[in-house]
This record gives sequence, C-alpha cells and structure tokens, in this order.
Amino acid sequence: MTPFMKIIPFPRKIDRAVRRLKVLTRIEFDTLDKADPDGVYDRNTRENLYWTLEKLGEHFKKCSKDEKEIYKRFKNAYFGIRIPEGTVWKGNIDHPGSVIILGRFEGNIHSGKTVTILRTGSVVGEVFADQGQTPLPAKGFHGQSCIEFPEFTLFEAGLKI
Repeated sequence: MTPFMKIIPFPRKIDRAVRRLKVLTRIEFDTLDKADPDGVYDRNTRENLYWTLEKLGEHFKKCSKDEKEIYKRFKNAYFGIRIPEGTVWKGNIDHPGSVIILGRFEGNIHSGKTVTILRTGSVVGEVFADQGQTPLPAKGFHGQSCIEFPEFTLFEAGLKI
C-alpha cells in the first residue's frame, strides 16, 4: 500500500444515524421532520406526507425510536389544503385543517380551522370556517387583499357584514 492509499474507516456517528431509520428513507424522514402538523401544502406535498405517515403506521413495530417519535407527533395531523395560483378547482372541500385559496375555487368550503383567500384567489360558493359554533356562509367572494376567516365571518359580494 502506498502512502496515498490510506483506508479511512466509516465514522461510527454517521453509521448509527443511518441505522437509526428502519422504515423510512433519510429523505422521507427529513421531509416529515421539517413539516408543520398544522401547515398548509399543495396536493403533491400533502399526499407525500400522508403516504409517509401511512407507511410508518403500517410498520410501527419495526420503526426505530426516532421514527416512532415522529409518527406520534404527526399521526393526528391534518395538513391544510393550498389551492395554487393560476388553477381552477371545482367541487367541495370538507377538511378539518386550514384552507388557503390562491387560485379560483368553485364550490363549497368547510374548514375545521381557517380559510384564507389571498389577493389572487376567488371563491364562488359558500365558505365555512368553524371552530365549534354555527358557521356563517360567504358567497361569491373575490379576494382583494389578504383576508382570513379565523372563525365565522360573513362576506356578501366581497363586503364584510
């Protein structure tokens, strides 16, 4: 062996970190670890987060300590819905988490937390943001500035009543 061909042992610290994950890949774990349980995400990100949680739930007995901790932190999470700018969605949303509208939505929205319609967003339909009381609808609202429905706010043709 020449002096330039020195064998460097694999660091034990990194080895333990790699072995710590038994079910998830490092990317899956890091993505979930950086997520907010009350955060709002686009469809693909939200589906990936739910898929990762489902994977942990199915293999819970095989999970490492770190994976079990992250599963317990997120198992009851309702990642919010984000409708991106430049898109048109038709239908109804009934979701226990938050909803943010940046595009156009046609239909009724019922959120267990908040509904936010940003300047670029518009809703044709009824909007309910309930926190345990009787919800008030909003019809035909077009966001002209950042408006948030933290509880029950009634809008008619863009005017707060």
